[in-house]
Amino acid sequence: MIGYLPSEVFLYEDMSVKQMLDYHASFFKEDLSERRKELVKLLNVDEKKKIEDLSLGNLKKVGIILALMHNPKLLILDEPSSGLDPIMQQTFYELLLQEKAKGTTIIYSTHILSEVSKICDRVGIIKDSHLVKIEDVDSLNNNRLTFIKITSADNEKIKEALDLETYELGKNTIRFKYDKDVNSLLRVLTNFNIDRILIEEPTIEEIFMHYYR
Repeated sequence: MIGYLPSEVFLYEDMSVKQMLDYHASFFKEDLSERRKELVKLLNVDEKKKIEDLSLGNLKKVGIILALMHNPKLLILDEPSSGLDPIMQQTFYELLLQEKAKGTTIIYSTHILSEVSKICDRVGIIKDSHLVKIEDVDSLNNNRLTFIKITSADNEKIKEALDLETYELGKNTIRFKYDKDVNSLLRVLTNFNIDRILIEEPTIEEIFMHYYR
């Protein structure tokens, strides 16, 4: 029922990839040959190679096949995209979306937070071994937190008026997070000369750091 992919894949090094997949398949009553062939072709894996001769990326691809080839109902994936090149990462994301469409439950642990938006419906944020937030990804992206970028010769006065932690981005340009009513911010800014202002939605990385600090 469970498919598991650890962040670091350790397999029997003296086996070939074919032998490793055969060994894995031997634990199941069902015929896994069709799904196996499909995954081997999709991930471009050479079954003749010895495990000990595989690169980190190819070893991870074998781990993905082992996790998926028996059609599990639950997938537990720990940093699953590490070691994969960008093209293979995209193939892997598409594969997981197909699994989701089939009704597979996926538990996905990652420090690459952009992956969360691609794969997950809900996200849990862990700090100091405690689950500090569980939220739908859409709701997390739609919270009141925004980021403001201002280009102005009056930036020193603006920082003093707002009393906010700001980040210098270059000459006369600052950026800061803002979780209050934007209308009140704009009323303050009307007292200064503004060359440019940009109001941005936060990335999921920035939302994560907002809860982590």
